[in-house]
Amino acid sequence: MRRLLLGLLLYLSAHADEVILKGGTRLGGTVLTRDDKGLRLLTQEGTEIRVAAADISTVVKHDDAPQSGEWIRFKRGKRYGGDLQVALVHFLAPGSGRRVDLLSAVHIADPAYWVDVRRHLEAAEVVLFEWVKPKGISVSELLKRRRMQRSESALSGLQVKLARWFNLQFQLDATNYDRPHFVHADLEVGRPLADGEKGTLPKELRGLQQMLEMIGPALDKMMGDDTNPRQLKLRQHYKNVSARMLGGLGNNAALLFGPKVQKALLIDRNTIALNKLAGLPSHHRNVTIFYGGAHMADIAERLLKKGYTRAGGRWLNAWHIPD
Repeated sequence: MRRLLLGLLLYLSAHADEVILKGGTRLGGTVLTRDDKGLRLLTQEGTEIRVAAADISTVVKHDDAPQSGEWIRFKRGKRYGGDLQVALVHFLAPGSGRRVDLLSAVHIADPAYWVDVRRHLEAAEVVLFEWVKPKGISVSELLKRRRMQRSESALSGLQVKLARWFNLQFQLDATNYDRPHFVHADLEVGRPLADGEKGTLPKELRGLQQMLEMIGPALDKMMGDDTNPRQLKLRQHYKNVSARMLGGLGNNAALLFGPKVQKALLIDRNTIALNKLAGLPSHHRNVTIFYGGAHMADIAERLLKKGYTRAGGRWLNAWHIPD
């Protein structure tokens, strides 16, 4: 655990802006705004502070922060490996002082990613999160059922398998969604997804669910058992290929399924999240939208159209593949 935390701190310090004060003190984080009066800094602990211009000696901007339109990428290593990375980007609402953070979710990821994510979510006043769930059933009840029965939808079941095969952690196992400041902001369907009934999802997504149900058994056979050394080595190869493919597709993964599925899978659900954001009381100044990375390009575009301004960000390492 100490090595994990040390690695996380080294990662954060290497992927942050740095403000050096005239007395020599160094502050790491993300510079949100800067003008003649000073700057607004989001520290690595999730606290916003204002630094007066008279106190600033130097500001060193991190030169590898996400650029406009960048949400998912694969950053190559020196030889074989590299990192699948997703973006955390900050937006400022016009006039109100509210900050909205778009925190890209990866449904299976390295433990260090989840440490970073939990740290950010803990500091938020409100977290708007994705989870296609049955109508009328609370998140607490769903989590309780999942713990007792381990029942999964086709997609969740596949993600759990991939997490085991690739030595990663599944989102629902790594994050506590049963929190007072966590607000469900996603589609609600008529019946429990775990029942396997085809009428639970919008018709545009039923074909996708059926495809996932067929993929599962094929992947079981391909990945083999956990005791075969050759199979374990192949899994690392598959993980590398998957990371490169996901990073290469970037925000365009949903385009593979056509416009109708893209609308149902991304656009309509993003509308629900943004309606939840619009309905929040004005005193909530620090809001995080915790949604899959593929959703973020559309959400960001809509925020900009509403007058929000982009205010910096950083990359999070989701999968690390050693050289």
